[in-house]
Amino acid sequence: MALTKFIGLDLGNTYARLAYTSGMAGIQKPEDLTPPQLQVFGVHSRTYVESIARIDTMPPQTVDSEEVIRLIEATSDILLCDRPMLGVEQHDLNSQRSITAIGATLAERLRTHFRVVGKLSNAFQISAGIPANWPANSQEAQLLAASLSSGFGQVMLYPDALAAVLCMLYKENIQLLDQSQSWLVMDVGGATTRLTMVHKPLGDANLEIKKSLSLVWGGNHLDEQLYRDWWLPAYWKDANEPDPNRRKAILLLLKELKESLSKTRNTVHSDFHRLGLEEPIQLSTQIFEGVCRPAIQEFYALLESNPVIELEKEPIERVVLIGGSAHWPFVLEATQQKWGRDKVFLPDQPDLAVVFGLSLAQSGFKPPLTRVSESAVKIENTTDIGTVPSKEDGKPPPLLPPPVPPETLRQDRRAKARKTIRLMVLIGVGVALALVWLPFGSWPFLMAIEVYMMLEIAKSYGYKYTDGLIILLVIGLLALSIGLSTALAPFTETLFCLVKPVIAGLVIWGMGEGTIAILDWDSTRQH
Repeated sequence: MALTKFIGLDLGNTYARLAYTSGMAGIQKPEDLTPPQLQVFGVHSRTYVESIARIDTMPPQTVDSEEVIRLIEATSDILLCDRPMLGVEQHDLNSQRSITAIGATLAERLRTHFRVVGKLSNAFQISAGIPANWPANSQEAQLLAASLSSGFGQVMLYPDALAAVLCMLYKENIQLLDQSQSWLVMDVGGATTRLTMVHKPLGDANLEIKKSLSLVWGGNHLDEQLYRDWWLPAYWKDANEPDPNRRKAILLLLKELKESLSKTRNTVHSDFHRLGLEEPIQLSTQIFEGVCRPAIQEFYALLESNPVIELEKEPIERVVLIGGSAHWPFVLEATQQKWGRDKVFLPDQPDLAVVFGLSLAQSGFKPPLTRVSESAVKIENTTDIGTVPSKEDGKPPPLLPPPVPPETLRQDRRAKARKTIRLMVLIGVGVALALVWLPFGSWPFLMAIEVYMMLEIAKSYGYKYTDGLIILLVIGLLALSIGLSTALAPFTETLFCLVKPVIAGLVIWGMGEGTIAILDWDSTRQH
């Protein structure tokens, strides 16, 4: 089977990212597709309309022409393009003339890059990340059509949120079920944070967009706050505001510093000679978190806003976190705080998730569909393990494993609990040995070890730390430990200190076995 190569072009509000992958058509396994390799070939400046005209006028360090040419030479003739982030509320694109002019400019920029290596002779296949539920006459669709009207071949519309879900299913090796499922895609970009609910209907492997909303928050908010509340007071000595061109240049510089800081988490320095500054700008994590705290708190508040609460009324399997600003620790922390740590999926390259998903879609990737039929559920709930013919192909489904007897479950739990006891005894004896010449000075440490051991045993039995029985056990354990330490306090002779590690081990062992007995009794009583 021939190897297919894909070029991905992700046009956002802030960056234009060029990435490529390669793989086989109809891929199914992770090793069938190579990871995306990224080249940022232009930095946008706040608004998409301005940036289209300025892709070729960016500062030199943001455009590595030789690297772009090398990247394109390594690829073939398939171009995947994500949707440009455009909104009526942000851009004056009401006239068809403006849309056509901007689209033609974008097309010329793309053709210039590909003409350098003689690739324009090939018909590029473009997969555009435009949400399927957007009207065909929307400004985004018109701009895309205008920019791709010549020289780039057929246009295939594909939702960028679906591409992100494909990326998650592929990376996590997740199989779809023949029941309804929903995922929330959270695209944290430069100007906006877009939340899209992706739904898979009952008994179908096709994905569709159900709801979508955009929140006015993005990484550019951090740049603005750094510029206004830190750079101007600390580095701008002039009484007058910087002129618009210098302001844009400083914002780009702050963006570069911010991105470098997010990767290194150390103090970063700017190339101040390029902007004619007298000293380098130094940005540290402490300064960033202090200055940008209002913008960070605003992000937390947005996740608790009414539109988001309305969106999440339906059950959500996973939250897919993508976008150029998704790698910031506070973004991940806020998302996990909102939906739970286990539900949030953050790709290793969140800014490339859409491009990677478009490559998957273009190659014909479809996640496998696992049948969870009603008959199988009924079999699982009965003791008679038989076979029921499948309606699809007449073949019986595989036999389901018999239910595990309660006594076997209890034995497994006891085995796990006793492993915990052995570990805690070793730690307790070690602590007692370390403090052997301090009469009973190790008792507070041993009490902490006992409580932790009891909680671990309770967890292996399926109890939660907030259960009433567990709380009573902890209180009783602490009272017993304090009583023992008080009762044995008068015996401070050297001989007793030498056997203290043995006593500590016996006490911990007894506490653990007592906890097992109580939890065994309680679980038997419940069943």
